[in-house]
Amino acid sequence: MIAEAENFMRELGFNVVRVRHHDLMAKIEVPVADIKKLFSDDLNDKVSNRLKELGFKWVSIDIQGYKQGNLNKALDIKKIKTDS
Repeated sequence: MIAEAENFMRELGFNVVRVRHHDLMAKIEVPVADIKKLFSDDLNDKVSNRLKELGFKWVSIDIQGYKQGNLNKALDIKKIKTDS
């Protein structure tokens, strides 16, 4: 599901993209400079519809943009909470 979503985003011209899976929600991460592109030329509908076809119920965009290692930071925070 994730690979298909990321491949779809690349086909739309997003060379740097991550789609994160949060239960039934897909969170799209692209560089901040590309976020505005997601709202042009009806891409938001196209992206939302395709990701929902892949099985997601909700589609969101990370407004802080793509940052390498974002997932690792989230895992570190979760580990700290469970170790306490």
